[in-house]
Amino acid sequence: NYGPQGLCWDYDEEGYNEHEYMEKKSLVIVNQVSNDDKYSNILGGINTLSSEFDAAGFNVSYVSSGAATLNFFKSIAQYDMCFLVTHGTYDSVNKLHYILTGEEYGEYNRWMDDYYRYFEDNSVTLNTVVENNNGMSATKTYLAFNENFVNKYILSYSNSTILYNTACQSMAGNISLAEAFISKGIDTYCGYDISNHT
Repeated sequence: NYGPQGLCWDYDEEGYNEHEYMEKKSLVIVNQVSNDDKYSNILGGINTLSSEFDAAGFNVSYVSSGAATLNFFKSIAQYDMCFLVTHGTYDSVNKLHYILTGEEYGEYNRWMDDYYRYFEDNSVTLNTVVENNNGMSATKTYLAFNENFVNKYILSYSNSTILYNTACQSMAGNISLAEAFISKGIDTYCGYDISNHT
């Protein structure tokens, strides 16, 4: 169940077009929290979602935490629909929304060589979460991107697209993250302004 703070930002000024949405053919389900036993309860819902879209003729892809890298998100425009299960935070000082990838902080020198430019242009940050795995708790640090990254590095969508983002606070304070995705060709962005409790 999702909280009452669910919001949708629809780019189509003429309103909802049911036929356009019915023509979608590919769906990606990104489960960034797949390594965290606290969220194992959502797997049934993800499996149901996958089965129903598959039965409707969609090509359904599933991306687990480790595969949800920064490079994956750069090319996410290849899908007609995206269901994103991840964590999110809002930086109220800089008015930026951060979406966690599944890419863990690695060995410092190699990692900074690969990603220095993203830090330099204020497109990414490091974000920590406490995860449970096999009864053990551990603090994990993941790469997280914001609307600057979307504007600069995510490819443009060629097909009209729906993005449903379950991350907390992706529409807190302002809708700049939604607007960044819309500027890349997404028709409808759905997100949360406060918290999403599953």
